[in-house]
Amino acid sequence: MCMIKYLLNRWIFDKNFASLSEKRKYAGYCEGFFSISINLLMFALKFIFGLTLHSHALIADAFHSLSDCSSSLVAIIGLKASNKPPDKEHPFGHGRVEFICTLIISGFLLLVGYEILKSSFHGFFAKDSHPISMGIYFFVFLTILANEFLARISFTLSAITGSRVFDVEGHHHRSDALSSILVLLSLFLKQFGLDIIDPFIGAGLSLWIMWIAFSSAKKSISPLIGEAPCEKDLDKIVETIASIPQIYNVHDIIYHNYGNTLLLSIHIELSEKLTFVESHDICEKVEKNVSEILHATVVVHSDPVNPENPIYQILKEEISMILKNDKEILSFYGLRIIEYKNKKSEAIFNIYLREKDSQRNQEIKQNFLKKLQKKHPSIHFSIHVSPPWAYVSKRSIDEIRKDITPSS
Repeated sequence: MCMIKYLLNRWIFDKNFASLSEKRKYAGYCEGFFSISINLLMFALKFIFGLTLHSHALIADAFHSLSDCSSSLVAIIGLKASNKPPDKEHPFGHGRVEFICTLIISGFLLLVGYEILKSSFHGFFAKDSHPISMGIYFFVFLTILANEFLARISFTLSAITGSRVFDVEGHHHRSDALSSILVLLSLFLKQFGLDIIDPFIGAGLSLWIMWIAFSSAKKSISPLIGEAPCEKDLDKIVETIASIPQIYNVHDIIYHNYGNTLLLSIHIELSEKLTFVESHDICEKVEKNVSEILHATVVVHSDPVNPENPIYQILKEEISMILKNDKEILSFYGLRIIEYKNKKSEAIFNIYLREKDSQRNQEIKQNFLKKLQKKHPSIHFSIHVSPPWAYVSKRSIDEIRKDITPSS
């Protein structure tokens, strides 16, 4: 695997690309054409020697190698289409075409599993009495090496580029290698009259391949519908923002993944004493820093807070204490104290729930509100529940700053 990674870096990734999407497209072309070339070569060799050796199994496997070219062709077309620039009908680009292609290749993989299952079922009743040639052993073994080599290339490309197309292509190639191993094992067992074991092995392998296909399809459907950001990306965002000392907190992270285009909306908390220009400059700095880390288009909104207010610190500590024992509320943010001329105060903030259950939002908020009003009856509380598509990191900005600040 290390040698394959070295060669891929030497032949593909040492080149200068304008963007990650260009790198993926070029890698897709290389993998696809290489896979098609090997499968066409395997088809020609298997077909010629299948006719020469009068082997129906080898001829059938030859056409199986030919059919494998279709999934590689889909990968090439998909990666090319996903890199088309935005147009009037698709202003966010065509990056999600890659997920559709992954879904199609998953369908090919499911078909491979079904064919192996069907063949295994017939194996319970059919008895093959044809003599076995050493040439068949040789070409089955050659097929195993070729498909495993293609699988390792695809998995390595997936790890380097993060493309799901290469991941499911790798599983497709590996399933072909495993099916060839099954053929080799079957041929060996037949020499000892153990034909009955072959269908059971085939059935188990087919179910495993279909499970891989189902899992890959599920991973492709999720981003097409719109999936939540991973915790790793949320932590990267907060860690990047934590380096700017004027920011008190970060919340309401909205994450839109369009394949090659990632759009982020982020709310940060700044002191209300900062000027408009100062706040704007900090927002622009956050946009620049986060976009460089995640290769995203970032829009930042600033929320004014007043931590200098004595009521602010008291409420912040008390709310934090309540949430330590609360199993339904994950965190709070945007705390702001407003003092009116009649000497009454209002505390405004948002809460973020652990579970996205909109039916219980009001119930959870009211229970939390009662606990606060019991301690501070003179303060009016305005609590808002964050929408289900707005996210926060499980690690607060204060926790991250403690981790990155060297202890004295």
